[in-house]
Amino acid sequence: MSSIYFHSTNRYRYAALRGSERVYFGMLFSNITWAVLEFVAEDWGRERALLRKVFPPGHYAHNSANFQESAKQSLSVGSTPIILNGKEIEILPLVLNTAYTMGSEPIKLAARLHGQCEIHAYVKGENRQWLANIIRQGRKTKIFRDGMGWDSVIALLEEGNDSPIVTSYSGCEEFPNYGYWEGIKKEWQDLSFAERFDKCFSNLEKSGGGLELKPDNWGTFYFRDGFDANQLVSKLYELYQD
Repeated sequence: MSSIYFHSTNRYRYAALRGSERVYFGMLFSNITWAVLEFVAEDWGRERALLRKVFPPGHYAHNSANFQESAKQSLSVGSTPIILNGKEIEILPLVLNTAYTMGSEPIKLAARLHGQCEIHAYVKGENRQWLANIIRQGRKTKIFRDGMGWDSVIALLEEGNDSPIVTSYSGCEEFPNYGYWEGIKKEWQDLSFAERFDKCFSNLEKSGGGLELKPDNWGTFYFRDGFDANQLVSKLYELYQD
């Protein structure tokens, strides 16, 4: 079973979310994005849907008996970029940015975890309680579902504020891992788990990449170039609406 892990400096103190919660996030974000795009996805008589402009010639959606449904499916799967005014736009950042800009605090956290758990999003010690409060809000509103492991994440975050918590995803590199170690393998093997964690976290922090979960930029964070579905609709009207 897949999981999103939350690692502490103690090998035996970690929390795990069920992987089905991440699948749920993906479906939720796709639906939020489609709610924005649906209005420009309908053919009105001889007037063709503006959303057709982003699918390249030959794309199966153009020849579908139900363009809307095929476009929605293509945007949900997200394996093939769409094209706007000659520029490729990847689906995952588009969907994540849409959910992040339109969502509540828990939705923002879900987007960050969905997009960054594999590359070790993290929270520093001083912000652990802040993150726990967001999760508690998500549990109260049932955005974060029962039986998924959220309560164990809250408990881990509230154990202290003197060390960071780092995420990983099953099937990918756990944390700490050798990729964030700059020494030789023999030295790595001689280190305790806590020493490995501290040294790898130091390098993770230096790597940048917007991986830190923190209140300072919570409202202004974006993935890649920040392009979202609302901007896409606006651009379609600007370029193609008579």
